[in-house]
Amino acid sequence: GTVPDEVGYASYPINVRSRMLQRKIDHHCEFIVTWLDFLEDEDYCYTVTEAIQGPTVWDYMVEKESPLPEHVVREMTHQLLLGLHYSLFELGLMHRDIKPENVMFGSEEGPDAQNWSLKLIDFDLADLVDNDEPNLKRGVVGTFPY
Repeated sequence: GTVPDEVGYASYPINVRSRMLQRKIDHHCEFIVTWLDFLEDEDYCYTVTEAIQGPTVWDYMVEKESPLPEHVVREMTHQLLLGLHYSLFELGLMHRDIKPENVMFGSEEGPDAQNWSLKLIDFDLADLVDNDEPNLKRGVVGTFPY
């Protein structure tokens, strides 16, 4: 079937992490993609998210073919850190794949819009952080070149 324009979607292999993310569906951070639903079949867990109209940071930078202004980079960093802080300390999720392709602008104009914002997306490599466990997860994860 087709997916309505108001939502985005992704499919991931079923694993414990995907099931645990279901507990995190009702969050209140404007800098993290909103999960609307989780669905499973025999092989995959599907996430249904809000649709985000803007480009990824990577796509925006490639299209512009010039460095982003310092004031834009400062605000991007501020918003991204707020989203990461919320993800880690409020949701207990460590993203583990931060890169320009996993951060989107909230509107098609990107930082050229008047009140632009960022959204952290793609939590398929996220892992739960157990505050009672003294050692954080170790090992290499994420996208290889990063």
